[in-house]
Amino acid sequence: MDRNEEIFTGVLFVTGVAALAYSRTLPLMGPAELSPGLFPTIASVLIILLSGGRLVTLSRARKKLTGSVETAASGEAPAVAEELRPVWIPLALFVAYVVALSYLHFIISSLLFLFFLMWYLYRQMKIRIPVTAVTAVAAIFLLFRYLLGVRLP
Repeated sequence: MDRNEEIFTGVLFVTGVAALAYSRTLPLMGPAELSPGLFPTIASVLIILLSGGRLVTLSRARKKLTGSVETAASGEAPAVAEELRPVWIPLALFVAYVVALSYLHFIISSLLFLFFLMWYLYRQMKIRIPVTAVTAVAAIFLLFRYLLGVRLP
């Protein structure tokens, strides 16, 4: 089990809690469902739920791995831990995405970010990656532009 993933997920969980606390301080402008804190609140809750779930999964996997090490000491074969990919590559892609937003704007930057991130994480799904990236960016663009009335950079 990779301790770095547990640390990163814990930091993500704490960041989600802090973002939720901050989003609740944003002023209400008209109906609550259209206020500036709506999207940050939704995103924060999702980050908290997903990272909390991942922490539970990692904790269970650590317990299983600890149990398999104990059975290995008793003569049984230990379970092989899943090899985790380095966390720094998605972080570097995210930093490049944030920088690219200023130069390439939302659509192109987001397409490139999603394509390379999904390619790194799921290399075996070559046809689905571009389709998923285009669909996700189009859905986000349409949601913000026409439903929420917000222009993206």
